[in-house]
Parts: sequence; C-alpha cells; structure tokens
Amino acid sequence: MVANLRFKVDENLPSEVAEHLRRAGYDAETVLTEHLGGSSDMAIAAICQREARTLITLDTGFTDIRTYPPDQYAGLIVLRLKRQDKRHVLAIVARLATKLSEESLVENASESEGSEEIYRVGSFLSRVSRCYRPDGE
Repeated sequence: MVANLRFKVDENLPSEVAEHLRRAGYDAETVLTEHLGGSSDMAIAAICQREARTLITLDTGFTDIRTYPPDQYAGLIVLRLKRQDKRHVLAIVARLATKLSEESLVENASESEGSEEIYRVGSFLSRVSRCYRPDGE
C-alpha cells in the first residue's frame, strides 16, 4: 500500500467510495461530511492542497493542468466512466484501491485496452495515466 495516501471524495461520488478506501487502509474523507457541498472546484482544490489529500471526483474540470498544476497537489483522480450508477462506481473504486496498493505511483502505470478511464494527475505521478474497468463490468 502507498504509505500516507489521503483522499477527499467529491460530492459527485457515493459516500461509500470513502468507506471502500478506508477498508483498504487509506485515510478518506468526503466533501459532504465536511459540509463542503456546493463549494467551488477552486475551493475544494485549495482545501485538498492544505490537507495534502488526493481528490477523487467525476468532475473532468480537474484534468485541466493549467488550472490545477499537478506539482501543486498531492493528487487528483478523475473517474471518467460510461456508467455512473453506484454499483459500477464502487467496482471501479475497488479496482483503483487494488491498483494503488499494488503499484508504485512514482513510476508510470501500465495501460491496457478498454473504454473507461481513471485519470490520475498529481505530484505522485509523472504523467496522466489510465486504468480500466474491472473484468466483467
């Protein structure tokens, strides 16, 4: 597992995402439980910076590296999914949690074929990379 990796789960994701990450051994908080719902993207990003947390979100605006330079954040994980129902999102997060515990994020992640993407942008990764949906989903 990646030591000391801390997450902030955006309001556009089910709260169970944080629970899933906690069960995997990570420190995870949600935007909603911290009463930050409705806050601007810039405000959420600033809070994540201050708390040294990796934001996990469906908001593709966070992939704009001019607005959110990767070297200024602990990490930004943007899920770009064809299906956003709770069951599917949680399956993707389970895959992500497994990948996080299996690989060094300092090195480039491997890419495979698929149609769904998890963009990981942040100072812990040297480039934007992709992970794909779990088998059978």
